[in-house]
Amino acid sequence: MNSRLMAAGDGIYSVFNKDNDEITIKSDNDVFFNKVNISEAYEYIRNPDRALSRTDNNMCDEWFFVNIDSLDEDLQNEILGLFNVFDDTGSYPNLSKDCFLKIKYFFYGFDSGEDKIINIQNIKSANLIKATSFFEFGCDVKYKKFEKILKFYNKVDIFIEKNGKKIYFQDFNQLKYFNGKFIEIYKEATEEDCTKFKDFIKQTLSLFSMDIRHSDIKSRNSKKLKYILDNNILEKFKGKEESIRLYMDKYGISSKLEYKDNIFIIKENKNLTSLIEIFFEQHYTGAITEQHLLASGNEIIENS
Repeated sequence: MNSRLMAAGDGIYSVFNKDNDEITIKSDNDVFFNKVNISEAYEYIRNPDRALSRTDNNMCDEWFFVNIDSLDEDLQNEILGLFNVFDDTGSYPNLSKDCFLKIKYFFYGFDSGEDKIINIQNIKSANLIKATSFFEFGCDVKYKKFEKILKFYNKVDIFIEKNGKKIYFQDFNQLKYFNGKFIEIYKEATEEDCTKFKDFIKQTLSLFSMDIRHSDIKSRNSKKLKYILDNNILEKFKGKEESIRLYMDKYGISSKLEYKDNIFIIKENKNLTSLIEIFFEQHYTGAITEQHLLASGNEIIENS
């Protein structure tokens, strides 16, 4: 690969026209210009609760990935098409001040073993400074003023593996910003979806009564509900009401719900949270400590 720092916005641009500038930024930003080292990554589609439980105050070193093969063909081509840029980076125009406000992300491609990697850093409002001035302290104090500044951070928001056909990220918002088509991966439940969910509960799980309105369901639970429907998770619970009741009693879920005429009433968002925890089987007993624990993720480990 012809490894160069590139920028994308209304077109594709080569950031520098001098090799010395490229060498300097690489030496100052080793994280962005090298492969991200991660010990474990979680498949986003199959791990909704772990992913959706994260907030800006709950960010950590966990990474998630989406299999590129699972995306629609147009989006696959857009993502993998970025690797074609590095076949001939010299054919793209250099970044100029006229493009200052049009850049959406930086990206850098490189070979890594038998695979090819692209690291991506999104450019948001925090990166853009129209004008600033400051004092520089050296032998003498100097006043400097700059206009049209684009800040570069030593971090990777997203990276793509070409041969592995995976796109990695820590925050799904970064993925949506990179390409708005990713919004379709995690949609919230519509009123029609909620009706479908309620009908299934009524017809197959007489242990519960769904009296909650669609407008009362908060965003996080709405996304989880949509995931449950899209992945036919409810089918696994047909005819297992006795096991569900034992599970609820064991982990104190029964006491959190209103119980009337042998039915648990789901009428508030917090009640739906308890029900979703059952469908994700998040409550469990620690194998070593035997403590009651609540899982933040629910990835299924398949037998090979």
